Amino acid sequence: MVERAARPASRARSLGRPELQWPRAPLHLVSASSEQVLFAGRTRTQAPLLLSPLFLALASLPWLVPSPVDALQVTVSLFCSAMTVALVVASWPRQIQLRLRGKELELVTEKRSRVVPDSARWVLRMEDDADSPHGAYTAALELDGGQYWTLLRHPDPSTVLVQLRAVLKHWPRRVECHWGLPAQVEPWVFEPDAAQPAGVGAAQPTAEPPSASVIRAALCRTDLLRLMGVMTLLTLTDLVFLVLTAGVAAPRIHPLSIVLPVLMGVSLVAVTLGLASAHARLVIARGVRVETGSLGFRRSHGAVRLDAVRGAHLVGSTASERWHVLVDSADGPLAMPVRQAHAQALAERARQAISSAQSHE
Repeated sequence: MVERAARPASRARSLGRPELQWPRAPLHLVSASSEQVLFAGRTRTQAPLLLSPLFLALASLPWLVPSPVDALQVTVSLFCSAMTVALVVASWPRQIQLRLRGKELELVTEKRSRVVPDSARWVLRMEDDADSPHGAYTAALELDGGQYWTLLRHPDPSTVLVQLRAVLKHWPRRVECHWGLPAQVEPWVFEPDAAQPAGVGAAQPTAEPPSASVIRAALCRTDLLRLMGVMTLLTLTDLVFLVLTAGVAAPRIHPLSIVLPVLMGVSLVAVTLGLASAHARLVIARGVRVETGSLGFRRSHGAVRLDAVRGAHLVGSTASERWHVLVDSADGPLAMPVRQAHAQALAERARQAISSAQSHE
């Protein structure tokens, strides 16, 4: 049986554990050493920024009229210009840096700090993301009183685990996992330098040994593919009809009148084919590796030794469209994205394939 992922809490209010008043920004690990651990990120762009072009246009109008500009028009122009600058300054993303040093967590960009007690622990959670249907995996530093700082956040669980392992190496603390994994599974415990494959992230050869097991998961929803197919077909039909009918009536057709529709049609077809062919693969042979690909191109996201694999588990939020098959190994974690509708079956196939391959080693 593949264990079901625990239902996450998407907001601090639903957890009943308020987050400390620090700027909310997706953070990632920058560096980790015995002296300090540095996290960085950027705040999200605020919605009022969308009003700045409107105020900029209003500020420009008095200077575009042919009549002389009077004092009232100048005043309105200056006011709208000031509003434009204010909206940009208030809404533009800001750089955030957090530094963990000893028992102190310092917000570097604002010269603020808080003391972290020895009882603090890391808590792994899943959160819904308003900007993405795929959700996010987080690692938060939590105190006994229930307050916490979210210091690591990423849509890929393996990225969070790798960064958390680097932090624990220099700043060890107890870890609680709320990803729905079995109690004995600790994917953040591994040796990062045990077997790092060369060229991780680069294009890898597609040839596989005859005994390789390849588990493939489509990443695009079927209803979206159907919608894109219908839209592409209608648009191509419309473009062909317009070109043919205009060509009959016009004595001469400019080359751009042909080139531009062709480029638009080719682009639509390429986007549709790219979505249709977008997939993730878990390749199990002499080792285990995760790849993603589209339009015949593939990209490797890491590989581990087969004998180092300790299990495969399913993690994901019930509110997210995309889950992950998490391969736990002594060399580090691998995460294969899968659609929620097929997640249980693909996770079971991955576990069986890994078990079968290990038994034949």
